[in-house]
Amino acid sequence: ELMRFGAADYLPKNRLSRNSLKRVISNVMAKHKLQEALEEHRQRLEEINHDLLRKNQEIRSFYHRLSSKLADPVTSVRGYLSMLLAGSAGPLTDTQRKYLKIAKEGCDQICLCINDLVEVTALFTGKLAIDPCPVSIDKLVHRVVASMSPAAQEKRIRLKYIIQPDLPEVGIDENRIAQVLSNMLSNALKFTPEGGEIIVRVGDNPISPEFVLVSVRDTGRGIEPDKLPYIFDRLYQVTSSDWMTHRGMGLGLYICRELIRLHGGDTSVQSAPGKGSTFSFTIPKHTPPEASDTAIERERALEKDSRS
Repeated sequence: ELMRFGAADYLPKNRLSRNSLKRVISNVMAKHKLQEALEEHRQRLEEINHDLLRKNQEIRSFYHRLSSKLADPVTSVRGYLSMLLAGSAGPLTDTQRKYLKIAKEGCDQICLCINDLVEVTALFTGKLAIDPCPVSIDKLVHRVVASMSPAAQEKRIRLKYIIQPDLPEVGIDENRIAQVLSNMLSNALKFTPEGGEIIVRVGDNPISPEFVLVSVRDTGRGIEPDKLPYIFDRLYQVTSSDWMTHRGMGLGLYICRELIRLHGGDTSVQSAPGKGSTFSFTIPKHTPPEASDTAIERERALEKDSRS
């Protein structure tokens, strides 16, 4: 009868004794303490989760404010430096031109960082959408590699690409995939020494033929194994001396990963100290979901990540 009213256990009268009653009371008290501890732990987890969500929102707001505050003055400075270099304020000496070029290159680097902040903010809010359309991947790779060739020649680095013939057109946002490949090539150029080699390979993914695999292999210093799992994480920066020389904001590879995920693909890296690195990404041969649906899914995924 008592079980129907919520009793969790019972003790038959014919088995009732001082010792058994003592054990039952002890068990009930222990169970009650355990339930109290679990409830306290649950409340603590809720507080931690709420705090993490609040901090995540603060980071979003900070990125947005920082990028907005920096963009206008840096653009203005860059514009005036370009005018000076063009001779708008009169002839320049070789020394003046040299210093102005250095200043403009610094502004260009700041502009890249601001663009990263803007893109991360868009990723956070789910407002970064892609516009997929049929694209010839070999033409895209040729265009990006050609744009990087002058920098490779300046460092005397051999830059080449190998593309599997007869690849079909893929449904991608051409500008976004070009951005990903450019970022990976830029990193490879930074960390490959003079006389080194960079090879871009494009072909069917041997593990999943329904995907195209694009890889960028360099002969640089390489990355320690314990750092590889975090290389695409937001704000993560490799701390070895070679990487510290070219230290950025830790957003470039994170943005690459998120852009590829928006396309339904994934990113990966293989590396070892002294043996170079291979950064890869996959893109499906079919057209990914509609941009609006993909953006919503990414926002949900970001909220899930913030809770984990």
